[in-house]
Amino acid sequence: MLCVNGGLDLNENRVQNVANALVEAPSSTTSLPNPQRESQCPCNRLTAYNDIVLIIESTDDVKKENFDKWVSFGKETLAEMSIGLDAETEQQLGVLTYDGQVHEVAGLKTYRSKSEMLKADWAFSGGSGSNLAGAIDKGEDYLSTSSPDQRPTSRKVMLIFASTYYQDPNELDSPIDSARNFKENDGIIIVVGFGGLHGEVNATLRQVASAGYFLQIAALGANEDDDAVAKETIIQLLCAANCFCPGDFDDNTNKFVGASFSPLGIPNGGCFWDSTISPSLPIPDDDKTCAVLRYDQYQAVK
Repeated sequence: MLCVNGGLDLNENRVQNVANALVEAPSSTTSLPNPQRESQCPCNRLTAYNDIVLIIESTDDVKKENFDKWVSFGKETLAEMSIGLDAETEQQLGVLTYDGQVHEVAGLKTYRSKSEMLKADWAFSGGSGSNLAGAIDKGEDYLSTSSPDQRPTSRKVMLIFASTYYQDPNELDSPIDSARNFKENDGIIIVVGFGGLHGEVNATLRQVASAGYFLQIAALGANEDDDAVAKETIIQLLCAANCFCPGDFDDNTNKFVGASFSPLGIPNGGCFWDSTISPSLPIPDDDKTCAVLRYDQYQAVK
């Protein structure tokens, strides 16, 4: 199997074949989504430009051994991408954990490099309860445009690691409602459900995830190939989240092209031509770059 940038070379057909094979398998195997990325948006994992909040379940149901595996898996996956504070070419990373309470581990400006992230201690809390709704709400606070740490030209992404979700009778808030609000405000939620702890991951986690952004893993360490494919799939989903800006208009071809090919394109490596945009739409001459296209009309950054 070919290696590209330290990861598996998974073309679109291979990912789909793996997903098809595993979706039909029993719940003890890993179930993968098919990353929905436009062909106009090649993935450059080293210049991805998301603002990410990683949310990890840390309940007594999970147990410290499994939590530590999830942490290692998450760090190894994110370390294959850009992590840092570069204004135009790196992903910022905040971290939250939750049990019945939400625990703030790191803000978006905490990690200046991959090495700082890898060395950081993310502690297991092990409390009762499952306040996923509160964790999503706190993540949305981190990623709000009113937050001084969130970059207005980046995609807002939550990456959630959870084993299951159950509604505490004392909880009034639903994680589905919290997630819906974030997604309606242009956020992307990637959910990695570790179903091996409780059998099949329940429907709540699937509904929390953005469409096409749910990944189920039976148990880390059970199969190295499954772990590697799951890691690469998460990277591809982060790349897919990073594709949200139509790009620049090429007067020679009368088409949009990826703004990452233009020195004016911000985020670098994260823009693509949205084929759903009608070519008949009038576009002012001063509005032909990724950084200035109006969001309400072109699904662009601002």
